[in-house]
Amino acid sequence: MEFENQEKPPSEWCRVIRVYSLLPAIILFMSALNAMLKPPTAPDSLLFLAILSIASLLAWLVARDIWLLRVREHPLWVDVFSYVVVLGGLAVLIFLRESRIYVCNTIYLDALCVWSSVPIAVVAWLTEKHKGVRVYIGARKLRFIHANAGL
Repeated sequence: MEFENQEKPPSEWCRVIRVYSLLPAIILFMSALNAMLKPPTAPDSLLFLAILSIASLLAWLVARDIWLLRVREHPLWVDVFSYVVVLGGLAVLIFLRESRIYVCNTIYLDALCVWSSVPIAVVAWLTEKHKGVRVYIGARKLRFIHANAGL
């Protein structure tokens, strides 16, 4: 566990609860605006369930580390690979949409982000409340700072 007794975390660190609470709020707001302009088509139930299962797995992996106060730093290649996969997937979806080959329902991406972000925010809030720490996220790892360190 990486506990710091410093007064403030470095400027590049953000509270997990703020990041993972703000992200779904923005996504839900943008989805509502998008739905008002153009009503979305109904999602495919099986694909939607698969997306929610993937989001649940992703949320569980991060939330477990937060609850157990575990600092896990993945190798740089894992981070680079995950960014390439995510950004490459988005680029492919944009290409397919613009070329009219396949128009993806954006509810799949919205559900993935919201369904994985909300549980992480709740677990971060519960961890901060019950374990007396503040949970921060930085470049590729978590940091836990004692709540009585003046924060």
